[in-house]
Amino acid sequence: MKKNKLLLIALSMILISCGGASSNDTSQNSSSFSTSEDLTGYDYKISKKDYYDKVYAGIQAELWGNFTGLPVEFHFIDAPCQNDRIEWVVSNSYVTDDDTSIEYVMSHMMEVNGVDSITYQDIAEEWVNHINDYIWEGNLASRNLMSQGYIPPLTGSKKYNSAYRAIDAQIECEILGQLTPGMKLNAKERGAWWAKVVADDIAVECTAFFTSLVSELFFAKDTVEAIKNVLALFDNQRINEMVNDVLNLKQQTSSWREARYALYQKYYLNNPGRPRNYLDSEINFVMVILALVYGENDFDKTGQIALLAGFDNDCTAATSCLMLATMLGYDALPENLRKQTGDMYINTNRPGLPSIKISDYANKICSLGYQAIINKGGKVDDEYVYIKDGSHQGNENINEYVKFSSLDDYSLSLDGYQKIYDNSYDYNIYSSSKVNDKLSFKVNGTSFALIGQANLSGGDVEVDVDGKKYITTLNLNPTMTLGEYVNDINKHTILRLSNLENKEHTVTITSLDNEIHTIVGIETYLEKDEFYTSEGVNFSLASKSKAITSVNNPRGGGNKSINVIKDGKYFKDENDLANQYDTFLGYSGTTLVSHDFEDYFGIEFEQDVEISKVVFQEGGHFNGGGWFSNGSLRLELKINGSWVKKDFQLSPEYPNSNNMQDFSKGGELFTFTFDRTSCDGFRVIGNPGGYQKLTSCGELECYR
Repeated sequence: MKKNKLLLIALSMILISCGGASSNDTSQNSSSFSTSEDLTGYDYKISKKDYYDKVYAGIQAELWGNFTGLPVEFHFIDAPCQNDRIEWVVSNSYVTDDDTSIEYVMSHMMEVNGVDSITYQDIAEEWVNHINDYIWEGNLASRNLMSQGYIPPLTGSKKYNSAYRAIDAQIECEILGQLTPGMKLNAKERGAWWAKVVADDIAVECTAFFTSLVSELFFAKDTVEAIKNVLALFDNQRINEMVNDVLNLKQQTSSWREARYALYQKYYLNNPGRPRNYLDSEINFVMVILALVYGENDFDKTGQIALLAGFDNDCTAATSCLMLATMLGYDALPENLRKQTGDMYINTNRPGLPSIKISDYANKICSLGYQAIINKGGKVDDEYVYIKDGSHQGNENINEYVKFSSLDDYSLSLDGYQKIYDNSYDYNIYSSSKVNDKLSFKVNGTSFALIGQANLSGGDVEVDVDGKKYITTLNLNPTMTLGEYVNDINKHTILRLSNLENKEHTVTITSLDNEIHTIVGIETYLEKDEFYTSEGVNFSLASKSKAITSVNNPRGGGNKSINVIKDGKYFKDENDLANQYDTFLGYSGTTLVSHDFEDYFGIEFEQDVEISKVVFQEGGHFNGGGWFSNGSLRLELKINGSWVKKDFQLSPEYPNSNNMQDFSKGGELFTFTFDRTSCDGFRVIGNPGGYQKLTSCGELECYR
């Protein structure tokens, strides 16, 4: 689903006429699974081999549908394609398209944060780090909201996301059904939880239906029966109406084209929710059901109907093909497609993640699936997977009290890594540019996050935690990309691990190439009382700390959310103003809006805390301002509800000027130190500078 999308294929494409093997005989599916034998306490049993086979088949088929549909995406709206078929497009390798790339990032998110322990807060952070381009509709609106400091489910809510009904969630949900074979209830609820990142209302229901159907198809023999079994879980009237419309049409006419016309009339032309919108969730939902019902368990027929029926048909074909392949297994897919397809998935637009073999990706999904299955009372042995369905409750907890520590706080072992003082961080960082360089340390507790600097010159690293290895990257320059994307993340989460044994853990980082690998520090998670009494903890990062400013609706080029000044990330790129906040009020016509009051940036706490240091990072400097003018900058503490001026020492000295040339280019750190004082807030305040009268802030920190 994309507009004016380029077809990026890394290697030569091969057009295949699928006149060969038909797969309407489901007896070809020789999967060794059981629904009755040896299942005391379980719902299903499947061999690990067959679980992998069905996941691998689904990924391959999804790519075939996706890349066959791309050249004709949105071509057939008012009528289906008049041809009998569209030649299949398969390749030696495939590249990241939004039908598959969001799920690829999701697999990374769950690998790092835990398949069931991942939170909405984690998802927002991972999106900001890895999803900056090649997104549209609900995804794009959600990503923009994340830049403003919102986290799911608000990012998908129809109150904030204008494209909440778009197709996005239902084209990036299939992985959730692959994680939960034979767990249709769990998959339904899991799909709904994830869908709320980018969607609301009926789009969430459509997504939940698809995830549940993928789960059900692992053990199904017939798509229509699987659809009916899943429908029984849904009391949503619109879902029932859409599915039953397709099922009833199949009884009335054998022509999928006639059925398509009826669905076009009701769910496209006269859709009361979003009429005449080819990206709406409903019309694309019924196109998938149409393909599955009229495809009659035949892979080629199902895929061709999805392609020829049109609308967002690279997406509907990808979903339909994955679903049927999940039921059939890989060997039952058309032989000529299997012979021509390759095994490489090339990351072209998801920075910070590597390319991967499709077979390895399938194994990764199975490993995540084992976690989900075990978490619901199933078990996995050397040969078989025993499955038990159960309700899924998404983790909506927030890491409220985060402590960031530089590596200097740990006992380090350096083998090639060099200590570097970076005044933009105001502490030491550690960097390597040689393969096999190593850095080791020990960390205590049940969870921690490793923080690095990711940029265009970053390389790959292996992180070994107690003998378990994770490979990740600090590179933000994918093989190919479209449009703009973040080129520097100065506090990038390399790896976050939770649910560890509560003990001391040995961590070893190994550089895997001769690029730049920079490790910034460690995040750990504290209890409230420990957080507010710890040295070296930035109290601004507490989730219940509130950022405040004198101008709540700025009209400049900076971030429009004041929360950017407490996100733990410094402003470092003057070309990326989204990492800073400024108070420019703009113009009314040709007249500059009056700004005859003092500016401030501050933090209010949830309780009284003792502080003795405030770090103010200035944001951008512009021809019209961006600083506090003529020595007016001061510090105030909020004590018993009143703002009180506080004496301080400041390093470095703040310019006593209103001329731009007397200030740095922006992003400079100023540290206020003073006697430890109990307060429930602080602010830096003064007269706005420049002829346009504005100030700026990149980050605001405070310490005990």
